Amino acid sequence: MKKSFLVYHDQKEVFDELSDDEAGKLIKAMLSYAVDGKCKQSSPLLNLVIIPIKQQMDRNKKKYEDTVKRRSEAGKIGGIASAKSRWGVNKSKQSLKSSTIVSKVTDKDKDKVKVIHKYNSLKSLTNEVVNDVAQHYSVNPKSVFLVRENLVGWCQAKGRVYKNYKAALQNWVRKEMQSGSIKKIEKAPDFDVPKISKEQRLKNIENIKEMKSKLLT
Repeated sequence: MKKSFLVYHDQKEVFDELSDDEAGKLIKAMLSYAVDGKCKQSSPLLNLVIIPIKQQMDRNKKKYEDTVKRRSEAGKIGGIASAKSRWGVNKSKQSLKSSTIVSKVTDKDKDKVKVIHKYNSLKSLTNEVVNDVAQHYSVNPKSVFLVRENLVGWCQAKGRVYKNYKAALQNWVRKEMQSGSIKKIEKAPDFDVPKISKEQRLKNIENIKEMKSKLLT
């Protein structure tokens, strides 16, 4: 149960318009409502004045209860994770012989693990990656560069996250090739991808949103 309630600065004007006796009765009514959700009957003026105050108190109470609930659920998850961690320690002690086998991971396997996490952010879509994708599909790097900008803008606008952004870029390029927007060339030349400022990238995002809005209307 919440043991306090808030009084806001902008409520001072309400109290200033009341007599000391009325202001005292209003405070008592607020305390009563905060404790048991009931207000003692008072004058018509105070009954009217307290309506928006009660509504704000209800919102604050709901927000507090939601916060308590989220923290409780997070604590349960943390407890499960802690139990799993302790179980993992015990299991590792019991399987000491197995750990010797696991330690014999080849260098090739280690390289595979690194690749999985190499392209896990938008920053990983460098000019080198653009050229690499262009050469892989034998297309013009300029086309791949435009696809990358559209992908970055779309991710930032939608909040979309990929585990492997290079794979996502390759997927977008393949779709453009299938639609005929990008065509293969005999040899994909290296392309010095121009740097895009933050302002220009934000402008590109707005343009993408505007185009999508027009398509949906």
